[in-house]
Amino acid sequence: MTSDDAIHLPINLKRIIQNAKRMFEIGQRVKSDLRPTDVVHKLDKTLRELCVIPGLAQRNQKLLIDANSDSTMLLRIYIKSILNSKNVIMNEKLTSSSFDWILGEIKAKFEQSLVHPGEMVGSVAAQSLGEPATQMTLNTFHFAGVSAKNVTLGVPRMKEIINVSKNIKTPSLKIFLQEEYRKREQVVTKLGGLIEYTTLQHVVSSS
Repeated sequence: MTSDDAIHLPINLKRIIQNAKRMFEIGQRVKSDLRPTDVVHKLDKTLRELCVIPGLAQRNQKLLIDANSDSTMLLRIYIKSILNSKNVIMNEKLTSSSFDWILGEIKAKFEQSLVHPGEMVGSVAAQSLGEPATQMTLNTFHFAGVSAKNVTLGVPRMKEIINVSKNIKTPSLKIFLQEEYRKREQVVTKLGGLIEYTTLQHVVSSS
């Protein structure tokens, strides 16, 4: 996962897995003693226990159950995508005890992340936006005059995103080439010339 595509969730699952492998001394040569059915059943049981509404089991109201399911949906999808039986057994080679420890950590981290009743979430959200925005403003000056960074950065770019601006100042596009062409500089340069946005004004000024 790259930094550009990071998923912001209360549980850093990859770090928990790394800690478990270090704690239980799991290397690439270790054979997992887990079965796919064990992984699925244990994971489902843990995900059912992730609850944001206190006393949900006793109240048993459909609206509350739906609200709880919707609020934890993204987290459950993410956990299932990382802790699927193939990844757990074939790639990470986790043992039964290490997998149980990971599930316990997930539940503990989830419960720590719950917002307390009366928490001023509006103020926290405003601070969470304001602090990085200050940093963005300062960081923009470091890229002044750098051609590689000649894009709209900092607060102006954030303003474009929030306002969903149709006419952005410096539109840009990332193109990922196939593996066989990525490291061939001549091919990349030629391709860049072919797809460059050119107007009559550019042709006149360059000639």
